[in-house]
Amino acid sequence: MPYVAGGRYAFLKLFENLSSFVDTDLVVGSGSTIELFSKKKMKITHIRTPFSKHRLRFTAHLRMFIFSIQALLVSLLKGKAYSVVFSNYGYGSIIAYIAARLLNKPLAILVHDTPWYGDEDYPEGLLAVFTLLKKQYAVPFISKIFSWLVHLLNLSIIKQAAFVFAVSKFTKRNLKRWRSPKEVLIAENGIELTNYKSNVSTDKFPLILSINRFVATKRPYDLVKMLDILTKEFGINARLVMIGAGPLLNNVKHLVHRLNLMDRVQILSNVSEKEKVTWLNRCWMVVSTSELEGFGMSPMEAFACQKPVITYDLDVFKMVYNTHILFAEKGNVRDLTSKVKQLIENPKLRIILGERGYKFVKNKSWRRTARHVINKFLIDLSCQRR
Repeated sequence: MPYVAGGRYAFLKLFENLSSFVDTDLVVGSGSTIELFSKKKMKITHIRTPFSKHRLRFTAHLRMFIFSIQALLVSLLKGKAYSVVFSNYGYGSIIAYIAARLLNKPLAILVHDTPWYGDEDYPEGLLAVFTLLKKQYAVPFISKIFSWLVHLLNLSIIKQAAFVFAVSKFTKRNLKRWRSPKEVLIAENGIELTNYKSNVSTDKFPLILSINRFVATKRPYDLVKMLDILTKEFGINARLVMIGAGPLLNNVKHLVHRLNLMDRVQILSNVSEKEKVTWLNRCWMVVSTSELEGFGMSPMEAFACQKPVITYDLDVFKMVYNTHILFAEKGNVRDLTSKVKQLIENPKLRIILGERGYKFVKNKSWRRTARHVINKFLIDLSCQRR
């Protein structure tokens, strides 16, 4: 069962909680998304596309095109009964934009992150956007072109959408060239603490957990290199579990073999929510080497299980999590290793950071975020009717 990560996971959980307040219908591709939902009665339209079961090579873009046509037709058939078309930022928002225009309905978009880091990295023109994507995504050339076009279209859609939500102040700031900050509302990620309770105890020996996609911006190689230094130079008997999937998966596996870490690194690409919670409760800490985030879900999930978190010193993490996280210098594997070693050798610090993190997420709720989004819809739509 493919692990549903990051922004897609966050959007699905937000949508589930929206369905507690208003009538909704979620249109998604066939897969395991149903397992994420505790509210089993919510309306979900699963679209099955050709080749999706066996995922034949070189059919990814064909599957995406067929899914787009199917999703658009379903949205047009069902959309008349609803007041708003709501989409995640990305490829789906293009389909949602077309549907909203044809149905004459307002469009809402939830933005998680952007392919640039701040004011100094704003793309100036078409070539600059492509340069950013080339720098950040180690994927085939045709996929680079595809991603480039998707981002350009999304920037145009953000200017026109009736509602724009950002998951953090950092993401909101990065959108200011396309949308006035006054028009962008924060819809921060939530957490359902009851879903992270487990009877599983922490492992006896150091277990480091990472929950991230295998893409260039998540820097998965840094985790493997960190474990290599930790075990071979410092002689620490630690293990690394990496949950995720993506285009760099095989490259990471090759690095693990080359460094002879097969018995210390476990890569899990097919993980259920229950299994993920088990690993979160077993681990000593959660480590993220991502260099591009809009909020970051893995620290929230770690804190829900009272586990300490180490990340690179990104502005967004400093803005969202502040002192609840132990920071390492971005891209500095030696510093990352030092921070991991510090937590392994200091059980008191692990407890302090875990408890501090739990207090931070205790009041974070998907239901509260959903209510905030609904209130925005109700206020604006009632004003438009007047």
